[in-house]
Amino acid sequence: MEKVDLRILKSKTALQNAFIELLNTKNFSKITVDELCKLASVNRMTFYNHYHDKYDLFDDIIKKIRESIVEKFLEYAQNDFTIANAPNLIYKISELVLDECIIHKDIILSLKNDDEASLIQFIISNALSDSITRVLQLLITKEDKINKIPLLSVFLTGGISSLIIHWLENDKNYKREDLNILIKNLITHCYQILIF
Repeated sequence: MEKVDLRILKSKTALQNAFIELLNTKNFSKITVDELCKLASVNRMTFYNHYHDKYDLFDDIIKKIRESIVEKFLEYAQNDFTIANAPNLIYKISELVLDECIIHKDIILSLKNDDEASLIQFIISNALSDSITRVLQLLITKEDKINKIPLLSVFLTGGISSLIIHWLENDKNYKREDLNILIKNLITHCYQILIF
């Protein structure tokens, strides 16, 4: 196992926390490296030792969130990774992504309001797509069904990510349980079409 330099970890964590704090009060496009460094109590050289720019820092934050989702999913899936349970596994992925979106709701809505809507759609879709595709590839082995996996993955990813974004923007109009039921039904029906 690779040894982690605690100074690097500390400065990266401080920069990530500062970035998240600034996103709660400012538009993404208005955040500067100087502000990040000042809030994180690190100098610019330290920032540029770790990141190329604020987009690189943001990407690092997204990777940590995605790793957290994958880790939680693998922990959940290890006991019942079967074709019969595929819809539940895909639903669990969407539930974990939704949980992270709720935790970071202010940031997501801030980016959406900052004309970064396509970035938000990309981030959420990316978190869903890789996991959904992997689950389907591992569970579906019939030759005539394998070629449909990318289509189903794109459809589910687009639908689920759009539903999550819409719900975040309008969560006072819909209960989370209603969203969960809708997503679960969407997954179940799509999966039934694929395997039959």
